[in-house]
Amino acid sequence: MLLKPSDLYNAAYDCHIIMETLKGESVLILKKKTDSPMNWCVMQKFSTYFFATRKEAIDFCEKNGCSISKPPRGDKNR
Repeated sequence: MLLKPSDLYNAAYDCHIIMETLKGESVLILKKKTDSPMNWCVMQKFSTYFFATRKEAIDFCEKNGCSISKPPRGDKNR
């Protein structure tokens, strides 16, 4: 089963994007539900990074070799 961003949330954050490393590990881009100076969060394994904008979070991920996860071939939701 492939996870969707809407499957991943908690009391403080909603997941907006799931990216993947070259090794196939998941990287989550989340947005804080309440406003703060650093609304965006990138989570990879046991590391968490905070950013002021969605673009900064995505740029960070892309610069570190991440890309948007693609559904497996033949997936109807593609």
